[in-house]
Amino acid sequence: MGPLMFGLMLDLGGGESTFGFVLAFGHMGLIMLLGPLVLRVMKPEGLAEDRVF
Repeated sequence: MGPLMFGLMLDLGGGESTFGFVLAFGHMGLIMLLGPLVLRVMKPEGLAEDRVF
């Protein structure tokens, strides 16, 4: 999904232009920042085999 969205953002920004790269890398940075936030909000349970004794 990452390379596809990067390419889409690059195309939407006008191709290999400065704005295109700013849009593509900005989108990637936003997704990287939102990942830990989403995990914290969802509070996923660990697997039974992952427990540390």
